[in-house]
Parts: sequence; C-alpha cells; structure tokens
Amino acid sequence: MNENKRTKAGNDTPEKNYIKSTMYEFGFSTDIMVSEKQQKDESMDQTILHYKLKEGERAYFSEEYLPVGMKKTGVKKPDITAMIENSVNKKIKWFIYDMKDTVINVQVAGKLCSQWHKGIEHISEEYLKAKLEYQIDNAVGVITRYWDKDKLREDIDTYKKRLENKNGLLTARKGLVRTGEYREKIRAAQNIIDGFYDDYDEDSGERKQYKIQYIDLVETEDLLYVAHIDIKL
Repeated sequence: MNENKRTKAGNDTPEKNYIKSTMYEFGFSTDIMVSEKQQKDESMDQTILHYKLKEGERAYFSEEYLPVGMKKTGVKKPDITAMIENSVNKKIKWFIYDMKDTVINVQVAGKLCSQWHKGIEHISEEYLKAKLEYQIDNAVGVITRYWDKDKLREDIDTYKKRLENKNGLLTARKGLVRTGEYREKIRAAQNIIDGFYDDYDEDSGERKQYKIQYIDLVETEDLLYVAHIDIKL
C-alpha cells in the first residue's frame, strides 16, 4: 500500500492504492480508505479505517477479500475485511463491513447477509482455525447513507404476500426455488431490523449470532459521503 497520495477526504488519509482481494499484513498504525462511486449520480462513498496498533501487534486488511486460488466468479465478497492480532496476549479481533448506498429492501438485505457469511467463512478457514487458543472478538456491520426499518418491514410484507400467492408460481420446481429465495431474503431483512445477524457454519452446521453495527456515511461536501471506523483491539 502506498501512503504518498492524498485525497480531499482528509490531509492524513492515503488514497486507495492496493490490489483488491489481496490480504495485506503490516505492523504499524495507519489510515486506509475504501471508496465506491455511485453510478447513478457520480457521488462518492468513502470509508476511512483508522488502524491503531499497540507495540507488537499485527494488522490485516483486504478490500473484497478472496482466498488465494479461489475463483472470483459468483463469489459474494464484503467490501472490508480487517483484523488486529496480539500474539503475546493471544487476542485477535476481526471486522467485516460492507458499504451500501441504502438498506431499505429485502434484496439489499439478502445480498448483505450473503456477503457477511462469505467474509466470515473465508477468514475462518484461512486465519482463525489456526488461532483456536486465542480470544477472538468480532465486528460485523454495514456502512450506509440511509437505512429504514419501516421500509424493510413493508418489503417483508410484500414478499410474504408473494409466498401466499401459490398460483403465481409457474411450476412446482421453480416455485420451490423461488419460495426458498423469498424466505431467505425475508430472514435477512428481519436480521437487519433486529440488529443481529444469524450465521451458520456450512461444514459443522453450527449457528452463531453477531451484533450488527450500523455506520453512517455522512455528507461532508457535495456528492461526497464519508465514514470513519477505528480498527483496534
């Protein structure tokens, strides 16, 4: 990561200059920016990660992390995967966040939960399974300009009505697939409303629950929205 370039988000914030899906490891405090441009109006979302390391700690960062050798096609990837490790105190904390313009319908909620699921799965397989003796803490969240519980509830009701309308399903097979998709999206939207993400391990079947963090993207100037997150143990 190159820290020489700067952006209008702040004089001390490095411009994005890294390879997506690559996991970076480093041993110093720094700021990293993750940005997304909204095609509809050319506005920009920027999340500034403030890494705050103590002596001897190691840090990790990746945008859209993907384990080495895994095909990118069709794989859900969260925007931000970060970790802080203290090998002396045997502690590690991981952070998985995704950036969304708005979170107001079940479609977005379903995609968000899928990205969290895959992000957790990837770091568990590649990093956490080798740290079983560590105390492991976590942070799961969404970084967004706007989210609305009432709009999510309205969309849940719409999908529930579709489930009740069995005549609208073309065939038994297609209907079964569509029913499963609808139920999964409803469950995801309910997670967002409740503030807890219910995840599961595909190998063991173990279910885990994570408290969801909601991080606001704040408009700092015309067409620029910024969020700040501390990454520390």
